[in-house]
Amino acid sequence: VLIGKNRVGSGSIIGGGAVLAERLAAPARSLILGVPARIVRELSDAELAHVGRTVQGYVTLAQEHKMSQGMGDSG
Repeated sequence: VLIGKNRVGSGSIIGGGAVLAERLAAPARSLILGVPARIVRELSDAELAHVGRTVQGYVTLAQEHKMSQGMGDSG
């Protein structure tokens, strides 16, 4: 939940259920957790790479599902 204006840097992860109070400014690669949310630590290169692989896996699954439904590239 975002309350008011916040700045969250690129590559950051906000945990489920976290409540970001107004004017939280998190640098890039931050792990943000809690109620109220706080910056717990910086994410490692390995963690960011894992997130990238996970995202790519979901993109691939979505494309496979789309093809299995006969939607092709135009649907």
